[in-house]
Amino acid sequence: MTFVRRFDHVGITVADLDAVTAFFVGLGLEADPKMAVEGEFLDTVIGMSGARTEIVMLRAPGGGTTLELSSFTRPDHLPGSPAAPANELGLRNVAVAGRAHREVGDSMSTTVTDEQIRALAATAKPYSLALLRWGPERTMDGADAIELEHQRRMVSLRAEGVIAILCPVASDTVAGVAIMTVPAEEAAEIMAGDPCVRAGMMRCEVHPCHGFPGDTLPG
Repeated sequence: MTFVRRFDHVGITVADLDAVTAFFVGLGLEADPKMAVEGEFLDTVIGMSGARTEIVMLRAPGGGTTLELSSFTRPDHLPGSPAAPANELGLRNVAVAGRAHREVGDSMSTTVTDEQIRALAATAKPYSLALLRWGPERTMDGADAIELEHQRRMVSLRAEGVIAILCPVASDTVAGVAIMTVPAEEAAEIMAGDPCVRAGMMRCEVHPCHGFPGDTLPG
């Protein structure tokens, strides 16, 4: 007797649900709205008590097997093995079929030559990328007042030219991104003094990066 009627979905637990969802949407998958799951059913399925998770279901435009992304709000995530060898037990890959590279290239409306790439690369200058993530004290007492002071400080740094591009992010995990005109070490010191960072409402990562002077956001 056959009990299986179809292959329904593959589930992956991730740390940053929004970022991973955006990655797969960028590949062309279609995402259902994010939803929270908790209660007796979830506890029974995963064998944990008091669990709560947020999930997003993704599928190819034509339908078929879905991909379930899950991020736990409780209990905390356990570290995975990002450098796991191919023979380690567990899920190794998720494969999708897409257009060939030539098809993608043919769909581009602007042709870029090798000389143009080299000329642009020659203009690159060093900057710092500050990535702000929400921390455990996001909803602490007085959070609104602290966040207002954070916003005031970030806008002041922008006015002073220390921040070239400021991008608040509408996400439950990522608070914002800033491109800073100072070296990474100095940028890290500046961001360490941020009111939200000092209060534990946000965590900040600073990475050295390169950009092209003159790039602007469209008006």
